[in-house]
Amino acid sequence: GLTLGYVAGIGIPIGQHSHTGHLNVGKNYWSLNQQLVLTKHIDDRWTMNADVGYRLPFGCTRDAYSPEFGRRMDNTRGTLDGNLALGFTGIDFIQPVVEAHYAHEWLSSASDSDRVAFTAGAIVPLEKHRLRIGIQRDFWGRNATKAYIVNAGLTLAF
Repeated sequence: GLTLGYVAGIGIPIGQHSHTGHLNVGKNYWSLNQQLVLTKHIDDRWTMNADVGYRLPFGCTRDAYSPEFGRRMDNTRGTLDGNLALGFTGIDFIQPVVEAHYAHEWLSSASDSDRVAFTAGAIVPLEKHRLRIGIQRDFWGRNATKAYIVNAGLTLAF
């Protein structure tokens, strides 16, 4: 059927600060992350997912290099993003997925940023857990660079 969920979390700054475009772990600021997720099982083989979320930064260290937009962000005020995904669940050991993404970041002292990207990837079930892998390509951006991004994540269920 149809499932609606709300996901909330806290972003904690870890790792070294980066203002040069080098990769670093996490963000350089604390944030409250919220997401509303809608999932529809079309039939026994296809699943659709739509979500919208907002990352609300707080604290005084919000000047950071943004991996999402590929540039330095001066005092970010938050990021709104949305995703549409379609997955095929007809294979037991892997679920191919395609996604469309949109993101907008509000900045205090510069022009805001927008980007549209697409991802091709897969979800691999590991008992109760899930491994997500994919490659994302930015196709359009305003105050953002076009890039390829490799995504990987592990969801642990208890």
